Amino acid sequence: MVTGMPPAPFVGRASALAEITGAWRAARPRVVLVTGEAGSGKSRLVAEVIDRIDAPVVLAGAARTLGAAPHDWLASVLGRHPLSSAVVDAAVLAQLTQRAPEGAPPRLAPAAMLRAAVDVVRALLGGHHGVLVVEDLHDLDPASLTLVGELAATALPALLLVTSRPPAAAAAARTLRKLGGAPAVLRVDLRPFDARETAELIEGYRGTPPPPDTVRAALHRTGGNPFWLTELLTAGALTQRSLPAHVTGLLVEPLTGEPPLVGTVARAAALLGDPVESDVLAHVCATDVDPALRRLLDLGMLVIAPEAAPAGPLRFRHPLLREAFAHTALPAERARVHARALKLALELGDAPARARHAAALGRAEESRAAAVEGVRTLVAAGRPAAAVDLAETVLSLPGVADAGLLRAAAEAAYVAGRFTTAADLAAEWLSHSVGRPTDGNGHSVGRPTDGNGHSVGRPTDGNGHSVGRPTEHGEGRSDEAADAHRLLAAARRALGDHDGQRRSLDRAAAVGRSPASVARQLAAEAELALDTEGAGAALPLAEAALAAAERAGIGIAPAAVTLGAALARRGVHERGAALLRAARQLAEHEHEHEHERERERDHDPVTRGRAIHELLAVTLPRLDETTARRRCDEAVAQLARYGLEFCVGRTVRLAAEVALRAGDPARAEALVWSRLPIETDAGERVALAALAGPAVPGELTAREVEVLGCLAAGMTNQQVASSLGISIRTVAVHVSNLLRKTGATSRTEAALWAVRHRVGPVA
Repeated sequence: MVTGMPPAPFVGRASALAEITGAWRAARPRVVLVTGEAGSGKSRLVAEVIDRIDAPVVLAGAARTLGAAPHDWLASVLGRHPLSSAVVDAAVLAQLTQRAPEGAPPRLAPAAMLRAAVDVVRALLGGHHGVLVVEDLHDLDPASLTLVGELAATALPALLLVTSRPPAAAAAARTLRKLGGAPAVLRVDLRPFDARETAELIEGYRGTPPPPDTVRAALHRTGGNPFWLTELLTAGALTQRSLPAHVTGLLVEPLTGEPPLVGTVARAAALLGDPVESDVLAHVCATDVDPALRRLLDLGMLVIAPEAAPAGPLRFRHPLLREAFAHTALPAERARVHARALKLALELGDAPARARHAAALGRAEESRAAAVEGVRTLVAAGRPAAAVDLAETVLSLPGVADAGLLRAAAEAAYVAGRFTTAADLAAEWLSHSVGRPTDGNGHSVGRPTDGNGHSVGRPTDGNGHSVGRPTEHGEGRSDEAADAHRLLAAARRALGDHDGQRRSLDRAAAVGRSPASVARQLAAEAELALDTEGAGAALPLAEAALAAAERAGIGIAPAAVTLGAALARRGVHERGAALLRAARQLAEHEHEHEHERERERDHDPVTRGRAIHELLAVTLPRLDETTARRRCDEAVAQLARYGLEFCVGRTVRLAAEVALRAGDPARAEALVWSRLPIETDAGERVALAALAGPAVPGELTAREVEVLGCLAAGMTNQQVASSLGISIRTVAVHVSNLLRKTGATSRTEAALWAVRHRVGPVA
């Protein structure tokens, strides 16, 4: 028996729905303009509006699917609502309905035809208060665009509800500007889903809250586009590497009818990776690619990388597009692009590209030779997630995994906040660091194993790691094992396994005997003490770690971060803050010299992230509300720019706490929910959930109670804003939250909920 999918949940557009239905009931404004990229949910929003307002007359029309023709919108309307009276001449009506014989001359001049079209719409309304729905304005023909503009300016008893993507045609752009500039227009821009909305959509289909790794991957893969999220969910392919055939077809369909070069360039860009430089594209395509790139930009498939705009590299609007175009490349085309790109990467010394393209060509040894440098290069560029993807690609190649690559991959995964992956890679790195050869899957070979692939015949600790002769391979190998244990400890802490963290740190202390390893161990113990016991316990450990690092000739930044934070928390603020600033500078610059790169093994991105967070934490109590908010925003932006996902959650938590102290619960809630659905640190998830407040309907913030009281009094958003002294945008956020918390689907239902729960109107 085949069962259908549940109806698609209506997610993320409650505030827009409330605004539009409110505009209908207030009989103003007369024009509602809904904009958004393809798949943003414009049609779904219109359907929800029509379903809720119960309009006496709804005249809905749209452009043709393939190729515009004159009067498309009105012909579409008349196809559903035949005109029952002779309002216009039969020959004119035949032209408006697109039933006139082909080649028949127009019976009226354009201006007269426009007036006739308006008369037809007026007659169809029949004097009732109706809704005129114009879908996909960007695809309409010039005659229809002129009619829409005229309807907006004509005193009809109707709400004109228009949807549009960003238009490419000049005529559509002019009409959109005209509508958007009208004095009585409500603008509704549908942006991609955020983390919270993505999680709600997934939960709506699956019935259970999705894990943060799933939400993060889905949000990244689709760019938060509701249509593509829904397509993957209904196909059961949200986290699958391969795309369903129908999804691939839908993604590449917009290039149907385009010049062949456009498709060639799109596929080459997809194979090259993300982002891609236009000169590299030109090299691998061996032609001028600018016309094709301009077309792909016009179609919205490529965008200029926002962090490097306006002259930066290009990337696909979302990775799903890149996957689809890469999938459609023929084998010969694929081999040609990768071969040319590999040759160029060798000439340019581009290690990430060399590793990626060699792997695509099946050159395992060549790929592995460049992989470690490639991974570290990507991490240094603020792209640790891309570094992990590259490492996993290379590690999947046949042959024995390289311990150096496993280390680099595990460190990158931790920085990217992919803690489960970091723990798995660290465990595999550990198995290599103690000298047991493994196959391509990380399983021991050359020694008997049990059914789980664990070595037997040698005593192991509780984690399955060999013990008894930890230093038999020399001090260097033992230090490497200790480093692996410490990284495993950090990942386990983030995953909420505090006992496992302690065990891993104890194993690191047991096997790492060199001065450098002892210094790193002291730094790790000091950081743990700061997190669990406080500044008093951490202070002597951090001082010892700093001194040990100086004696061992390794980087002092990790210990300096902990020492600075401990001092500041103990009241020695100026010295502590100065140490944190110095530690951050060291973490950002200590790899500038080659000999330092060889000596330093202290995960500089982690130190940088900790320094940014701790400096903010110790500084906030001394700042006014405005400055504190700005510093929080700057810190979160810096962490995002450097790809330091591992500590974004704790910094967002600080920002939310600042907002709560400032009496801005709406901002606090927005901050918490921007992070909670994708936060992979178990401890931070608990802390953020506590800040999120009550999740059951009826337990509202004080401000939400005030807004709900205003709704119960029948106030508009403008009236609520004036009454409470807040902005209209803030009111809209509160209304959206109220609809979600009360389970209401409209302002009217929320007002009824307020009456039932005795939430009275504001005086």
